[in-house]
Amino acid sequence: MGFVAERGDKTTEGTAPAPAPEQEAASPLRGKELGEQEAMLKPGGDGLQSARFAAHGDFGKALSGAAYLKPGHSDKGAVTALQESLTGLGFAVGTIDGLWGNATSGGLKQFQGKAGAKADAIIGPSTMGALDKADAGAGSPAPPKSKEKEGGGAGGAAPKTQGGGGGPTAAPPAKGGGQTADLEEKKKETQAKQHEKPSPEVIAKKEAEFQSEGSAALAAVQGLGGPRLGGGGDTKGSAIEGYPGWFTELQDWLVNSGSWSETHEKAQNVLYRYAMWKTEADLGYVPPPVELFFRYIGKSDGNNKAVKAAGFKGAEDLGGRGGSKNWCAEATTKAAEQGLKERGLKFKGGLGAWIQNHAGKSKAGSYWCARANGVELKSGDQVSYLGKNHNNTTGHRVTVLENLGGGVFTHVSGNAGGGGSGSVRIGQSTRSDVPGSFSPDRGMNQPKPKPSDDTVWVYSLQQTGDVFADLAKLDGVPATDPRYDALLVELQLQRIK
Repeated sequence: MGFVAERGDKTTEGTAPAPAPEQEAASPLRGKELGEQEAMLKPGGDGLQSARFAAHGDFGKALSGAAYLKPGHSDKGAVTALQESLTGLGFAVGTIDGLWGNATSGGLKQFQGKAGAKADAIIGPSTMGALDKADAGAGSPAPPKSKEKEGGGAGGAAPKTQGGGGGPTAAPPAKGGGQTADLEEKKKETQAKQHEKPSPEVIAKKEAEFQSEGSAALAAVQGLGGPRLGGGGDTKGSAIEGYPGWFTELQDWLVNSGSWSETHEKAQNVLYRYAMWKTEADLGYVPPPVELFFRYIGKSDGNNKAVKAAGFKGAEDLGGRGGSKNWCAEATTKAAEQGLKERGLKFKGGLGAWIQNHAGKSKAGSYWCARANGVELKSGDQVSYLGKNHNNTTGHRVTVLENLGGGVFTHVSGNAGGGGSGSVRIGQSTRSDVPGSFSPDRGMNQPKPKPSDDTVWVYSLQQTGDVFADLAKLDGVPATDPRYDALLVELQLQRIK
């Protein structure tokens, strides 16, 4: 809980985030009972055509829907194979180094666009199927068994050239708006896409699909039984405006599950995909820190050990958790830092120094106490708020999901309600003005240290949402473009060397 402390120039390091589903994947598991899904995920099912991809188990899991690969994936061999394949198919990924950053995501998005898949840089069943077919059709060889014998060194096999030669070459030029001359046009295109909304018919169809899938997942995890948890944290399981009942019920059930299995993890993936789809449908854009939290919805301090024992990423991988009174702040910091890190960037001087340096700025500003009153909340912003039920004067720290108007906003955070001593979940709050005399440093000696009604005082606001919104306008633009560097200077960001 509370305001994030200054962290110097230390970018939070952590294990790779849990794989997460692509939003529009036409998974072969869709519509199947969970028992059928289990059978389909066992060895011996449909395999990969490409020898290159078949050499790495993660790609087979992506094809079946058992795993979802995305930026920051930790298996360098698998990422190298992906980079080699995309390069051979004519999509620029920068250096083939086994590190999945912005350049690799850009090449993958270009491939997805050409293949008719959703360009989200997430490899699930539909993207994996298209990649596999394209790679096999190009005749790509399997990766060498011994990199040293092939002369590839630590970098692995040499990428296939566009002309079919055997030696490594520079990556081909970026396609579709990746050239410097197209920068302004690309920014306008990205901004326009951020305001596009699906038709009511499309929304109704997707809601019905998720209703069926979510209800089945809820029934499956409830059928498993197991120990139940309770207590801890903030924003316990109340209704969330705009979110269906099955979502809030499934979120609560997972948060308070003391055991964990593949069935629980598949149910968590349903929460992830719905949250991603809804946020993009509502806003046209999902800020990276918000997406990072979505990967862990339903994970909690109480089930962390069981989740890890089952072989999945737990609440501790997001940052913070039990033993730390401020793990909501640690998780919020980690989400913002990791969102930049996956783009090869970091906050100049660390997030704490960045916040201090942006006090009162018109863009990406930082505001405290009564100065935050009336400042619009945007998706991706970080806020600390205080409610009447908080047992301290530092309250709770969250990342804003959506501003619903009238003071109501949804948010996602760590150390939220349930799960023994806190969880990762979506919640909702209603904002009221912070009194002019309020200061969190004055503690309980203030005449009115907390709201007396069900609203919250947003007493600390950092507009990190502006950072990611501006960076999104440059998606697909080469990082070597000088105007890219100009934006980094304006936002006080640095490249990770």
